[in-house]
Amino acid sequence: MLSINKSVLLEKSIRNGNISLTRNFHVINSPSLDIMDWFKSRNKMKGEGKDTEGEESVKIVNKRATKDLIQDIETRKDNKDDTDDTSLATHKLKLIPENFIGRRNNRKVGSQNKRLYKDAPFNYWLNKTKVQNETELEKIMESLLNEVNADKELMDEPLPDLVTKFKFVKELQAKTGYMIPDYQITIMNTPAAFKQYYIDNIFSGKLQRFKESEPNAIHFENKQFTAPNIYLVNTVDERDISGKMQKKKYNKIIDEVRKMEEIRTKKIIEEARTN
Repeated sequence: MLSINKSVLLEKSIRNGNISLTRNFHVINSPSLDIMDWFKSRNKMKGEGKDTEGEESVKIVNKRATKDLIQDIETRKDNKDDTDDTSLATHKLKLIPENFIGRRNNRKVGSQNKRLYKDAPFNYWLNKTKVQNETELEKIMESLLNEVNADKELMDEPLPDLVTKFKFVKELQAKTGYMIPDYQITIMNTPAAFKQYYIDNIFSGKLQRFKESEPNAIHFENKQFTAPNIYLVNTVDERDISGKMQKKKYNKIIDEVRKMEEIRTKKIIEEARTN
């Protein structure tokens, strides 16, 4: 009777939604295997196969400490099984500083490198004597135009082809002693454009202020600003002046100030005497 009542109550509660029915899924966790486990299983299978066929089983290599291996390499000791000449050739290098590749702070090595660099033939393709003015540049450009068979009267005309342009630009840099950036070579096509580049960047002194550590540096000059309330400190012009000139200018200003103070002091003393 009690079991019947329980079944009736369970049926009513299910109908009313008082009991939530859930289905439990049973998951069996399989062991996670990696590539090393696969190799171990393969070696195990090979060993079992050799035992069944009457052959030798797979050898188990004993683990050794790293210090022992380094000591064997330094003393040129080989394994017992390595008796051929090829195995002996692999242990000829000693673990000494001279056998490592890299820079070392050694005076002896530095002197050796200097001697090697001195004897090495370097190709200095730029002329050591730099072009000084526009007249020299015009003479160089005229001779180059004759070499590439271009008309020297047509300075504003583009160079005929890339081969002619390459020869012209390379010889122009070599004879003037100045390198032209690749970007400028790409955008300039006429001899007049290259001439204007030398005037704007080399003869004006702009290239001398260029630093590779500050390629995008902005240089202001006082003449760029006409407003009376703008004054630039430590401008390009001031930095171009040598330290000796700056000191001379400073001493001159100090002397003028000292003279003005002496005149003012004398004037005050004379006024005091008259009173």
